[in-house]
Amino acid sequence: MAAISVGTGGKTYSQVDNSDRNCVETASGNKYIAIINVTDDKLEMWKSTDGGATFSKVGTSPDGWWGCSIAIDGANPQIISVVYIGYSGDLANTWVRHCTFNTSTDAWGTPETIDSGFAWGISAISICFDASNIPHVAYSMLKTGQANYTVWYANRIGGSWNAPVEVEGDGTAKNCKEPSIAIDVTNSGVHRYNIPQIAYANITDQTQKAALGNQNNAASFTLVNPASLANYGTTCSLAVDENGRTNILFRRLVIRNVYIDGDGAWGTAGSWTGETPLNENHAEVSLAIVGTNRYCFYKNDSDGDIDYTLSSAYGAFPAATELDAGTFTEVKARWQYANNPVNSVDWVFSTGSAVYFDTLSLAAAYPIINGADIAKWNNAALAKWNNSGA
Repeated sequence: MAAISVGTGGKTYSQVDNSDRNCVETASGNKYIAIINVTDDKLEMWKSTDGGATFSKVGTSPDGWWGCSIAIDGANPQIISVVYIGYSGDLANTWVRHCTFNTSTDAWGTPETIDSGFAWGISAISICFDASNIPHVAYSMLKTGQANYTVWYANRIGGSWNAPVEVEGDGTAKNCKEPSIAIDVTNSGVHRYNIPQIAYANITDQTQKAALGNQNNAASFTLVNPASLANYGTTCSLAVDENGRTNILFRRLVIRNVYIDGDGAWGTAGSWTGETPLNENHAEVSLAIVGTNRYCFYKNDSDGDIDYTLSSAYGAFPAATELDAGTFTEVKARWQYANNPVNSVDWVFSTGSAVYFDTLSLAAAYPIINGADIAKWNNAALAKWNNSGA
Protein backbone atom coordinates (compact mmCIF):
# COMPACT_ATOMS: atom_id res chain seq x y z
CA MET A 1 0.00 0.00 0.00
CA ALA A 2 1.05 3.62 -0.32
CA ALA A 3 2.74 5.18 2.68
CA ILE A 4 0.33 6.74 5.18
CA SER A 5 1.12 9.89 7.16
CA VAL A 6 0.72 9.36 10.92
CA GLY A 7 1.33 12.71 12.63
CA THR A 8 -0.80 15.66 11.47
CA GLY A 9 -2.00 19.08 12.57
CA GLY A 10 0.96 21.20 11.54
CA LYS A 11 3.23 19.67 14.21
CA THR A 12 6.75 18.33 13.80
CA TYR A 13 6.87 14.58 14.49
CA SER A 14 9.75 12.18 14.91
CA GLN A 15 10.30 8.52 15.71
CA VAL A 16 13.68 9.30 17.26
CA ASP A 17 16.19 7.24 15.35
CA ASN A 18 17.95 6.06 18.51
CA SER A 19 14.93 4.15 19.78
CA ASP A 20 13.72 0.65 18.99
CA ARG A 21 10.35 -0.70 17.77
CA ASN A 22 7.47 1.72 18.23
CA CYS A 23 4.62 -0.11 16.42
CA VAL A 24 2.37 -2.98 17.54
CA GLU A 25 -0.87 -4.65 16.48
CA THR A 26 -3.55 -5.87 18.89
CA ALA A 27 -5.48 -9.13 18.67
CA SER A 28 -8.44 -7.20 17.23
CA GLY A 29 -6.26 -5.93 14.39
CA ASN A 30 -5.82 -2.33 15.53
CA LYS A 31 -2.37 -0.89 14.96
CA TYR A 32 -0.74 1.48 17.46
CA ILE A 33 2.29 3.70 16.90
CA ALA A 34 4.10 5.75 19.56
CA ILE A 35 5.78 8.86 18.14
CA ILE A 36 7.30 12.08 19.41
CA ASN A 37 5.54 15.41 18.96
CA VAL A 38 8.65 17.58 18.81
CA THR A 39 6.66 20.83 18.62
CA ASP A 40 4.94 20.24 21.96
CA ASP A 41 7.61 18.01 23.55
CA LYS A 42 5.13 15.17 23.97
CA LEU A 43 5.02 11.42 23.42
CA GLU A 44 1.80 10.53 21.58
CA MET A 45 -0.04 7.30 20.77
CA TRP A 46 -1.69 6.99 17.34
CA LYS A 47 -4.20 4.30 16.34
CA SER A 48 -5.52 2.71 13.15
CA THR A 49 -8.72 0.63 13.06
CA ASP A 50 -8.64 0.07 9.29
CA GLY A 51 -5.44 -1.89 8.74
CA GLY A 52 -3.20 1.17 8.60
CA ALA A 53 -5.15 3.13 5.97
CA THR A 54 -5.67 6.01 8.43
CA PHE A 55 -4.38 6.94 11.88
CA SER A 56 -5.72 9.20 14.62
CA LYS A 57 -4.18 10.43 17.86
CA VAL A 58 -5.69 8.69 20.89
CA GLY A 59 -3.50 9.83 23.74
CA THR A 60 -0.62 11.97 24.98
CA SER A 61 1.69 10.58 27.67
CA PRO A 62 1.61 12.08 31.17
CA ASP A 63 5.27 13.07 30.83
CA GLY A 64 8.40 12.41 28.81
CA TRP A 65 9.19 12.99 25.20
CA TRP A 66 12.55 11.69 24.01
CA GLY A 67 13.01 8.13 22.83
CA CYS A 68 10.46 5.33 23.15
CA SER A 69 9.87 1.64 22.55
CA ILE A 70 6.62 -0.33 22.92
CA ALA A 71 5.44 -3.95 23.24
CA ILE A 72 2.19 -5.81 24.05
CA ASP A 73 1.61 -7.57 27.38
CA GLY A 74 0.58 -11.16 26.61
CA ALA A 75 -1.09 -11.69 29.99
CA ASN A 76 -3.16 -8.54 29.46
CA PRO A 77 -3.26 -8.20 25.66
CA GLN A 78 -5.19 -4.94 25.82
CA ILE A 79 -2.16 -3.34 27.50
CA ILE A 80 0.77 -1.79 25.64
CA SER A 81 3.93 -1.26 27.69
CA VAL A 82 5.75 1.93 26.76
CA VAL A 83 9.29 2.77 27.91
CA TYR A 84 10.65 6.21 27.21
CA ILE A 85 13.29 8.78 28.07
CA GLY A 86 12.58 12.30 29.27
CA TYR A 87 13.61 14.99 31.70
CA SER A 88 12.20 17.08 34.54
CA GLY A 89 12.91 20.79 34.74
CA ASP A 90 16.27 20.80 32.98
CA LEU A 91 18.31 18.55 30.75
CA ALA A 92 20.65 17.58 33.58
CA ASN A 93 17.80 15.65 35.26
CA THR A 94 17.04 12.94 32.73
CA TRP A 95 15.29 9.64 33.50
CA VAL A 96 13.98 6.38 32.03
CA ARG A 97 10.31 5.54 32.70
CA HIS A 98 7.66 2.94 31.97
CA CYS A 99 3.96 3.58 31.48
CA THR A 100 1.11 1.37 30.31
CA PHE A 101 -1.43 2.27 27.64
CA ASN A 102 -4.83 0.53 27.83
CA THR A 103 -6.17 -0.08 24.30
CA SER A 104 -9.65 -0.88 25.68
CA THR A 105 -10.01 2.71 26.88
CA ASP A 106 -7.10 4.36 25.01
CA ALA A 107 -5.89 5.71 28.35
CA TRP A 108 -2.43 6.02 29.89
CA GLY A 109 -1.55 4.50 33.26
CA THR A 110 0.72 5.90 35.96
CA PRO A 111 4.40 6.38 35.03
CA GLU A 112 7.03 4.33 36.88
CA THR A 113 10.67 5.40 37.06
CA ILE A 114 13.13 2.70 35.98
CA ASP A 115 16.32 4.75 36.31
CA SER A 116 17.40 8.36 36.76
CA GLY A 117 20.40 10.61 37.31
CA PHE A 118 21.47 10.95 33.70
CA ALA A 119 23.06 13.84 31.86
CA TRP A 120 21.31 14.80 28.64
CA GLY A 121 22.66 13.39 25.40
CA ILE A 122 22.11 10.84 22.66
CA SER A 123 20.13 7.96 24.12
CA ALA A 124 18.36 4.79 23.03
CA ILE A 125 15.84 2.36 24.52
CA SER A 126 14.32 -1.05 23.70
CA ILE A 127 11.64 -3.23 25.38
CA CYS A 128 10.42 -6.83 25.03
CA PHE A 129 8.36 -9.35 27.04
CA ASP A 130 9.50 -12.74 28.32
CA ALA A 131 7.60 -16.06 28.42
CA SER A 132 5.96 -15.06 31.71
CA ASN A 133 4.81 -11.77 30.18
CA ILE A 134 7.26 -9.69 32.21
CA PRO A 135 8.77 -6.60 30.50
CA HIS A 136 12.54 -6.35 30.09
CA VAL A 137 14.30 -3.21 28.88
CA ALA A 138 17.72 -2.21 27.60
CA TYR A 139 18.84 1.41 27.24
CA SER A 140 22.00 3.44 26.72
CA MET A 141 22.53 6.66 28.67
CA LEU A 142 25.27 8.85 30.07
CA LYS A 143 25.17 8.99 33.87
CA THR A 144 25.90 12.37 35.42
CA GLY A 145 29.61 12.54 36.24
CA GLN A 146 30.59 9.61 34.03
CA ALA A 147 32.70 9.79 30.88
CA ASN A 148 31.14 7.00 28.81
CA TYR A 149 27.71 5.95 27.66
CA THR A 150 26.61 2.69 29.26
CA VAL A 151 24.17 -0.01 28.13
CA TRP A 152 21.86 -0.85 31.05
CA TYR A 153 19.36 -3.67 31.55
CA ALA A 154 16.33 -3.84 33.87
CA ASN A 155 13.20 -5.95 34.33
CA ARG A 156 9.91 -5.86 36.24
CA ILE A 157 10.10 -9.35 37.75
CA GLY A 158 8.28 -9.38 41.08
CA GLY A 159 5.85 -6.60 40.16
CA SER A 160 8.16 -3.59 40.27
CA TRP A 161 11.25 -2.47 38.40
CA ASN A 162 14.43 -4.03 39.75
CA ALA A 163 17.76 -2.26 40.08
CA PRO A 164 19.41 -1.77 36.66
CA VAL A 165 22.38 -3.95 35.71
CA GLU A 166 25.32 -2.53 33.75
CA VAL A 167 25.84 -4.60 30.62
CA GLU A 168 28.90 -2.72 29.39
CA GLY A 169 30.04 0.87 29.57
CA ASP A 170 31.65 3.29 31.98
CA GLY A 171 32.51 0.59 34.50
CA THR A 172 35.10 -0.75 32.05
CA ALA A 173 35.84 2.61 30.39
CA LYS A 174 33.88 1.66 27.26
CA ASN A 175 31.50 3.89 25.32
CA CYS A 176 28.48 1.74 24.38
CA LYS A 177 25.26 2.72 22.61
CA GLU A 178 22.15 1.71 20.63
CA PRO A 179 20.86 -1.47 22.34
CA SER A 180 18.22 -3.80 20.89
CA ILE A 181 16.71 -6.47 23.19
CA ALA A 182 14.80 -9.70 22.51
CA ILE A 183 13.89 -12.91 24.37
CA ASP A 184 13.20 -16.36 22.89
CA VAL A 185 9.76 -17.31 24.27
CA THR A 186 8.94 -20.46 22.27
CA ASN A 187 10.74 -23.00 24.43
CA SER A 188 11.98 -24.70 21.28
CA GLY A 189 14.62 -26.63 23.20
CA VAL A 190 17.49 -24.17 22.89
CA HIS A 191 19.41 -23.26 26.02
CA ARG A 192 18.71 -19.53 25.58
CA TYR A 193 14.96 -19.93 26.20
CA ASN A 194 13.53 -17.01 28.21
CA ILE A 195 16.95 -15.35 28.64
CA PRO A 196 17.44 -11.67 27.71
CA GLN A 197 19.64 -11.06 24.67
CA ILE A 198 20.97 -7.60 23.83
CA ALA A 199 22.86 -6.27 20.81
CA TYR A 200 24.64 -2.90 20.84
CA ALA A 201 27.67 -0.99 19.56
CA ASN A 202 30.90 -0.67 21.53
CA ILE A 203 32.11 2.64 20.14
CA THR A 204 35.41 2.58 22.04
CA ASP A 205 36.53 -0.74 20.54
CA GLN A 206 34.63 -0.19 17.27
CA THR A 207 32.91 -3.57 17.53
CA GLN A 208 29.39 -4.90 17.41
CA LYS A 209 28.60 -6.60 20.72
CA ALA A 210 26.09 -9.26 21.79
CA ALA A 211 25.17 -9.86 25.45
CA LEU A 212 23.39 -12.91 26.92
CA GLY A 213 21.98 -12.82 30.45
CA ASN A 214 22.99 -15.44 33.00
CA GLN A 215 19.30 -16.18 33.72
CA ASN A 216 15.82 -14.79 33.13
CA ASN A 217 16.34 -12.27 35.94
CA ALA A 218 19.79 -11.45 34.65
CA ALA A 219 22.38 -10.18 37.10
CA SER A 220 25.28 -10.43 34.65
CA PHE A 221 25.89 -10.91 30.94
CA THR A 222 28.22 -12.92 28.71
CA LEU A 223 29.64 -10.53 26.10
CA VAL A 224 30.95 -11.41 22.67
CA ASN A 225 32.09 -9.67 19.51
CA PRO A 226 30.18 -11.92 17.05
CA ALA A 227 32.42 -13.63 14.50
CA SER A 228 35.26 -11.29 15.56
CA LEU A 229 34.01 -8.66 13.14
CA ALA A 230 36.31 -5.67 12.84
CA ASN A 231 33.43 -3.27 12.29
CA TYR A 232 30.34 -2.21 14.14
CA GLY A 233 26.96 -0.62 13.63
CA THR A 234 25.82 2.59 15.24
CA THR A 235 22.33 1.14 14.83
CA CYS A 236 21.42 -2.52 15.14
CA SER A 237 18.38 -4.79 15.38
CA LEU A 238 18.24 -8.15 17.17
CA ALA A 239 15.67 -10.88 16.44
CA VAL A 240 15.27 -14.62 17.13
CA ASP A 241 13.66 -16.98 14.63
CA GLU A 242 11.36 -19.95 15.24
CA ASN A 243 14.30 -22.34 15.63
CA GLY A 244 16.02 -20.26 18.29
CA ARG A 245 18.57 -18.77 15.89
CA THR A 246 19.59 -15.27 16.99
CA ASN A 247 20.16 -12.68 14.24
CA ILE A 248 21.76 -9.26 14.65
CA LEU A 249 21.45 -6.84 11.76
CA PHE A 250 23.70 -3.77 11.77
CA ARG A 251 25.48 -1.40 9.46
CA ARG A 252 29.00 -0.16 9.19
CA LEU A 253 30.08 0.82 5.65
CA VAL A 254 28.04 -2.20 4.52
CA ILE A 255 24.94 -3.82 6.00
CA ARG A 256 25.96 -6.88 7.99
CA ASN A 257 24.04 -9.68 9.68
CA VAL A 258 25.47 -12.17 12.15
CA TYR A 259 23.67 -15.19 13.51
CA ILE A 260 24.16 -18.04 15.97
CA ASP A 261 22.16 -21.26 16.03
CA GLY A 262 20.13 -22.13 19.11
CA ASP A 263 22.71 -24.61 20.43
CA GLY A 264 25.74 -22.42 19.65
CA ALA A 265 28.14 -21.27 22.39
CA TRP A 266 27.21 -17.60 22.80
CA GLY A 267 30.56 -16.42 24.15
CA THR A 268 32.58 -18.16 21.44
CA ALA A 269 33.10 -15.86 18.46
CA GLY A 270 33.56 -18.84 16.15
CA SER A 271 29.99 -19.97 16.85
CA TRP A 272 28.69 -16.94 14.98
CA THR A 273 28.38 -16.67 11.19
CA GLY A 274 28.63 -13.39 9.30
CA GLU A 275 26.68 -12.35 6.22
CA THR A 276 26.58 -9.23 4.06
CA PRO A 277 22.98 -8.69 2.90
CA LEU A 278 23.99 -5.52 1.03
CA ASN A 279 27.49 -4.51 0.07
CA GLU A 280 26.69 -0.81 0.18
CA ASN A 281 26.66 2.02 2.70
CA HIS A 282 23.19 2.20 4.21
CA ALA A 283 21.92 3.32 7.58
CA GLU A 284 19.14 2.88 10.14
CA VAL A 285 18.50 -0.84 9.83
CA SER A 286 15.60 -2.84 11.30
CA LEU A 287 15.04 -6.60 11.21
CA ALA A 288 11.74 -8.52 11.22
CA ILE A 289 11.45 -12.31 11.10
CA VAL A 290 8.42 -14.39 10.14
CA GLY A 291 9.20 -18.07 10.65
CA THR A 292 12.68 -18.23 9.15
CA ASN A 293 12.07 -15.46 6.61
CA ARG A 294 14.24 -12.45 7.46
CA TYR A 295 13.09 -8.99 6.37
CA CYS A 296 15.98 -6.51 6.33
CA PHE A 297 14.64 -2.92 6.25
CA TYR A 298 16.96 0.05 5.90
CA LYS A 299 17.26 3.67 4.89
CA ASN A 300 19.24 3.96 1.64
CA ASP A 301 21.97 6.56 2.13
CA SER A 302 22.38 7.18 -1.59
CA ASP A 303 18.82 8.43 -2.25
CA GLY A 304 17.02 8.51 1.12
CA ASP A 305 14.51 5.79 0.13
CA ILE A 306 13.27 3.01 2.41
CA ASP A 307 14.32 -0.33 0.91
CA TYR A 308 14.33 -3.95 2.01
CA THR A 309 15.76 -7.34 1.12
CA LEU A 310 14.19 -10.67 2.10
CA SER A 311 16.05 -13.87 2.95
CA SER A 312 13.59 -16.78 2.72
CA ALA A 313 14.16 -19.89 4.87
CA TYR A 314 17.79 -19.03 5.71
CA GLY A 315 18.54 -18.35 2.05
CA ALA A 316 20.72 -15.62 0.59
CA PHE A 317 19.66 -11.98 0.61
CA PRO A 318 18.77 -10.91 -2.96
CA ALA A 319 19.06 -7.43 -4.44
CA ALA A 320 17.12 -4.80 -2.54
CA THR A 321 13.61 -3.63 -3.39
CA GLU A 322 12.50 -0.02 -3.04
CA LEU A 323 9.50 0.35 -0.74
CA ASP A 324 9.07 4.08 -0.19
CA ALA A 325 10.70 6.81 -2.28
CA GLY A 326 11.67 10.04 -0.57
CA THR A 327 14.21 11.60 1.73
CA PHE A 328 13.90 9.65 4.97
CA THR A 329 16.07 9.35 8.05
CA GLU A 330 15.02 6.12 9.78
CA VAL A 331 12.87 2.98 9.69
CA LYS A 332 11.52 0.62 12.38
CA ALA A 333 9.78 -2.71 11.70
CA ARG A 334 6.72 -3.72 13.74
CA TRP A 335 6.90 -6.60 16.20
CA GLN A 336 6.20 -9.81 14.26
CA TYR A 337 5.42 -12.06 17.22
CA ALA A 338 5.00 -11.66 20.99
CA ASN A 339 1.25 -11.17 21.16
CA ASN A 340 1.01 -9.47 17.74
CA PRO A 341 -0.96 -10.91 14.79
CA VAL A 342 1.23 -11.65 11.80
CA ASN A 343 -1.01 -10.91 8.83
CA SER A 344 1.45 -8.41 7.42
CA VAL A 345 4.95 -7.04 7.86
CA ASP A 346 4.67 -3.37 8.83
CA TRP A 347 7.19 -0.60 9.22
CA VAL A 348 7.24 3.00 10.42
CA PHE A 349 9.64 5.57 8.99
CA SER A 350 10.37 9.26 9.24
CA THR A 351 11.77 12.32 7.50
CA GLY A 352 12.86 13.70 10.86
CA SER A 353 9.85 16.03 10.89
CA ALA A 354 7.02 13.70 9.75
CA VAL A 355 6.22 10.02 10.41
CA TYR A 356 4.77 7.47 7.97
CA PHE A 357 3.43 3.90 8.02
CA ASP A 358 3.53 1.21 5.32
CA THR A 359 2.89 -2.52 5.09
CA LEU A 360 3.50 -5.71 3.10
CA SER A 361 0.75 -8.34 3.10
CA LEU A 362 1.65 -11.98 3.78
CA ALA A 363 0.32 -14.91 1.78
CA ALA A 364 -0.89 -16.60 4.99
CA ALA A 365 -1.51 -15.39 8.51
CA TYR A 366 0.49 -16.68 11.47
CA PRO A 367 -1.20 -17.31 14.84
CA ILE A 368 -0.59 -14.99 17.78
CA ILE A 369 1.34 -16.55 20.61
CA ASN A 370 2.51 -15.46 24.04
CA GLY A 371 4.40 -17.00 26.89
CA ALA A 372 1.30 -18.08 28.81
CA ASP A 373 -0.03 -20.02 25.80
CA ILE A 374 3.16 -21.87 24.85
CA ALA A 375 1.88 -25.20 26.22
CA LYS A 376 -1.11 -25.08 23.88
CA TRP A 377 1.03 -25.37 20.78
CA ASN A 378 2.74 -28.43 19.35
CA ASN A 379 5.94 -28.39 17.32
CA ALA A 380 4.08 -28.47 14.01
CA ALA A 381 2.11 -25.38 14.98
CA LEU A 382 5.20 -23.60 16.26
CA ALA A 383 6.87 -24.06 12.88
CA LYS A 384 4.25 -21.80 11.30
CA TRP A 385 5.09 -18.57 13.04
CA ASN A 386 7.83 -16.30 14.16
CA ASN A 387 9.61 -16.56 17.48
CA SER A 388 11.71 -13.46 16.90
CA GLY A 389 12.45 -10.47 19.01
CA ALA A 390 11.12 -8.72 15.97
